[in-house]
Amino acid sequence: MSLRELKEQIKAQIEVIEDEAKLQDIKNFIEDETEDNYVLTEEQWKRVEEARAQYRRGEYLTQEEAEKEIDEWLEKDE
Repeated sequence: MSLRELKEQIKAQIEVIEDEAKLQDIKNFIEDETEDNYVLTEEQWKRVEEARAQYRRGEYLTQEEAEKEIDEWLEKDE
């Protein structure tokens, strides 16, 4: 498959996606690939992608929840 054919195939597949979160992920991935702001290892990129997936699944703490957990950890160390 030529590069041109691959690009056309990807465009066609994107056209049928109706999930806004998936489209945003694709957009973010493309932006990441076109900007040389971050030089990460493959393992680091995997961790970033897993973190993004966790966020989409709602697996995150609010600032308030994180601060509460930190306070609890610090109290245990005393």
